[in-house]
Amino acid sequence: MKIGVLGLGIIGGVWARHYHAAGVLAGVWNRTAQPGFPMWLPTPEAVVAAADIVQIVVADPAAVESVLQRILPALGPGKVVVQSSTIDAESSTKFAALVAARGARYLAAPFTGSKPAAEQKQSVFYLGGDRALCAELEPLLALVSANRFIIGSNEQACTLKLAMNLNIAAQMQGLS
Repeated sequence: MKIGVLGLGIIGGVWARHYHAAGVLAGVWNRTAQPGFPMWLPTPEAVVAAADIVQIVVADPAAVESVLQRILPALGPGKVVVQSSTIDAESSTKFAALVAARGARYLAAPFTGSKPAAEQKQSVFYLGGDRALCAELEPLLALVSANRFIIGSNEQACTLKLAMNLNIAAQMQGLS
């Protein structure tokens, strides 16, 4: 299986380099061009064409939707979208339906972990969606993470991620 990464920010860029080192990176793209990045492709559509799996790691639901609208025509049977951006459950449901309507599969894979954690392959994924798809993608996601927890539905995975962020924020506020 070959993976493409859409979004080369703080975490996406680190993961893309790990995938590249493992020999499974099909291509990368970012909304702000980074043609010097390993396996750079000029469009997200080109990444989808080159990859079996595309992992989206962008800022928010609006950014995810923008990327999805571009790649939806390139999706079809045999393609998988792994959505790792921090988004709400309602948006995840909407995005899963858009991907499924094209005949592709969708896995919610929000994560916890900072840039140093990502660099050390210590990210933690909260997987939401089809359990068989979680098992199928396990070896690939293990290349960039320490743990992958199957949470349940994509909505439950997104909700847990937001709850974890709230927990961290409360701890930081308490420490301040």
